[in-house]
Amino acid sequence: MRIYLDLDNTLIATYTFYQDYYRPLLIAGGSTEREIEKSYTFFTNGVTRASGELFTPRRQMEILGWRDSVREEALNKVENILREKRGFIFPEVVSALTELKQRGAYLVVLTFGHPELQKQKLIASGMGHFFDEVIITNENKANLLRAAAAEVKEKIFFVDDRSQYMTELQNDDAIVTVHMSRPEIGAECLDKKCGAKHEIQNLNELLAFIH
Repeated sequence: MRIYLDLDNTLIATYTFYQDYYRPLLIAGGSTEREIEKSYTFFTNGVTRASGELFTPRRQMEILGWRDSVREEALNKVENILREKRGFIFPEVVSALTELKQRGAYLVVLTFGHPELQKQKLIASGMGHFFDEVIITNENKANLLRAAAAEVKEKIFFVDDRSQYMTELQNDDAIVTVHMSRPEIGAECLDKKCGAKHEIQNLNELLAFIH
């Protein structure tokens, strides 16, 4: 079996990093809440808005007008935070990935974002050795998955926290969609149907039905 796993808010708590560490760092550097929000509008999120630049802290600090010396100091702090917190890995992830590898799963990270930033987060997490492939894209994940399903002759599972992808793929029988609704960041689909074939709150729940 081939399992495509999202990175942000599926394997690592990106929301926690941005809200509890990164955003306060921007404020401490002199940027206001309004300036921070406005600077975010330059970036695409890859689902609801396809246009715009790919986000990196460096680029946001440039947009905010930070001086080179201040920016470099802040970027070093970002790197240290990611490493000290082991990439903000959710508690059950390492043991669940270990179990999936023991079951013979082919694991793929499928993440949207800037290659530099996504690689930084994955390296900081220390989880890279679990994965047979790492795909960092600025394209629609649903399209990539459809292309993969047409090529491989094995069952494909797709785990992601974005309900939009679940909706796009709900009629595709070749892909088993699994929506990640972690309570730590808000359960997006629990009170509404988003088209996913399964809904889980952590990777241990994935282990219960995947084989």
